[in-house]
Amino acid sequence: MVIGFDARPAARPASRKRGVGMYTARLFEALSERNRALGSPHRFVLALCAGMKEPAFDGFDYLPAVRKPSRAQWLMDRWTLPRFLSRNKIEIFHATDFTSIPVSSSCRVIAHVHDMIPFIFWKQYAPRIPVDFRWALKQARHRMLRADRIITDSDASMKDIAEISGYPPDRIRVVYFGSAGTENAEVPPDSPGKQPPDLNGLAGSPYFLYVGGTDFRKNVPFLIRAFGRFSERHDEARLLLVGETFRMRGIREVEEIYREIGRCGLENRVRTTGFVDESSLSALYRGAAALVFPSLYEGFGVPVLESMALGTPVVAAKTSSIPEILGDSGLYFDPLDEDTLVNQLEVVYTDNALRERLRGQARLRAGQFSWKRAAEQVFQVYEELL
Repeated sequence: MVIGFDARPAARPASRKRGVGMYTARLFEALSERNRALGSPHRFVLALCAGMKEPAFDGFDYLPAVRKPSRAQWLMDRWTLPRFLSRNKIEIFHATDFTSIPVSSSCRVIAHVHDMIPFIFWKQYAPRIPVDFRWALKQARHRMLRADRIITDSDASMKDIAEISGYPPDRIRVVYFGSAGTENAEVPPDSPGKQPPDLNGLAGSPYFLYVGGTDFRKNVPFLIRAFGRFSERHDEARLLLVGETFRMRGIREVEEIYREIGRCGLENRVRTTGFVDESSLSALYRGAAALVFPSLYEGFGVPVLESMALGTPVVAAKTSSIPEILGDSGLYFDPLDEDTLVNQLEVVYTDNALRERLRGQARLRAGQFSWKRAAEQVFQVYEELL
């Protein structure tokens, strides 16, 4: 069988460092390994944009790319994707970009829909999205309905897809992110965040860690206010905010975060950093007293799994998919009630035995998520469509 796989999210600058790009890259790597292990019964053809680096993989084809604005790629794909499917004799196309789901009578189509967040929060997002991309999202929702199967990241997202779009739930398959693995992960000592890398002057200071974006859904100002109240009793503690957009001061939500830091008088206790490489990020996870994840809504919540895999305690909002991923291996709070977060910060910071127990539970829980299992589940979807 010839399977077309859209690898473009793994290579685009706007997505390759984020959840969608990471998922796409690691899933395809696992799919390739499984295909080889089975004696290569299928032939994969990667869809790439012109100008992308040639992969270390035999089957690929370049599609014309829209450079400016790159969000308009979906318009170009209306014409170029059907040609890609035809000239490569694709039998199943695995669409990993929500706005580039083809409608085809010549092959079966799998739409990989990570979440329905733009539609759940349409009133908040729509005014900030260019008119053409709003149209692209609406068109994608219609095209999604014509896909032969949908793959998504969590049961929570599966329910959202069915409720918002009307797509039959019996044709939706849940495939979780995989964990990077914990076999060689260093377990941090039983002290709250005493061994971070020397980043932004944190060396020697216990700290809580946040990793992620800065849009309103991430609820970062709420975290800052709660940490401010917590730090009144623990002035030695710090909060580190990690994510590439924390360095983009022109974004309205980012400016609001820095204003909140100033309003709470936390300029010396809250540190920010932009994108950090994988090795540095792992060290930051290991050194933290806990990851704090206050998001109002997640289709999956990658930082939660990353923390779990490294044995870092997790204090997270009890909402959307987060309990589905974290299970009973972390502490929860109400993302609309600061008191609940302040209390959980106090508990995890002061209870050494609890931190030790959460570390062990987190690592065990993370072991349930693997890219090998993800590839096996995706292969099952391929086989359903044979």
